[in-house]
Amino acid sequence: MRPSSSRRAALTLMTLTATLWPAAALAHGGGAHTHGLLDGLLHPITGLDHLAAMLLAGLWASQLGERAQWAAPAAFAASMLGGALVARAGVAPQGVELLIAASVAVLGMLLALRAKAGVLAGALVLGALAWAHGAAHGVEGPAVGFAG
Repeated sequence: MRPSSSRRAALTLMTLTATLWPAAALAHGGGAHTHGLLDGLLHPITGLDHLAAMLLAGLWASQLGERAQWAAPAAFAASMLGGALVARAGVAPQGVELLIAASVAVLGMLLALRAKAGVLAGALVLGALAWAHGAAHGVEGPAVGFAG
């Protein structure tokens, strides 16, 4: 089944936005913040990088089939937590902002191309793409801890 022209237009717009507007992914300042738990919980909704990634991940998971609709987003969330904990422990990647921007672009392409994957493969792909999102939070969490 081919997507409607309005859906194709929306997917194209999202992909172009993610590709041509990399500043949208620069929601992280690169240093420790003093924001507390509430700010951290709201950031995935108010931060354009995470919001775009979550929407694209959910839409792609819905294309993968019924079981993947839950497994793939759960892997995304679990990998974000894992990335945050690993980065918090001092193991953080260089260029995390570039990885975040790339994850949004890749998710947009997977969705636009209607890429197919099994439940495990879809969960692994989304988990790998989500790791950088979590790592950014682990590096930038407040010095007193995530709940501070």
